[in-house]
Amino acid sequence: MTKLVRCCMFILAGAGCKPAMFNESKGDIAKVAAKQYALEAYPQWAVSHPATECPATLDELSQFINRKDSTDPWGTPFTMLCGPTRPASAKGMVVRSAGPDKQAGTADDLTSE
Repeated sequence: MTKLVRCCMFILAGAGCKPAMFNESKGDIAKVAAKQYALEAYPQWAVSHPATECPATLDELSQFINRKDSTDPWGTPFTMLCGPTRPASAKGMVVRSAGPDKQAGTADDLTSE
């Protein structure tokens, strides 16, 4: 990052302004990541694994979306609903974050749907 950009960011931060990239909430980030797994990575994986319905873990999909691991912004592993665990209305797979409370099955969960 150039000195000018860093200087401008410092001035904006001091004035109470934040660039748009810093305004994304953890919830937004989790939702985007879940969708990337389900809608981008899974179809790519499926093409290279035509005889297998679901990956063994989400980590198998991470390479397709350049993620180091399959944890949400709160440090909890994303969960995958695929094959028999997939909701009837879903196509492909569904990826779920347990949300800020880190408990699956509660109101703050975020999904790729």
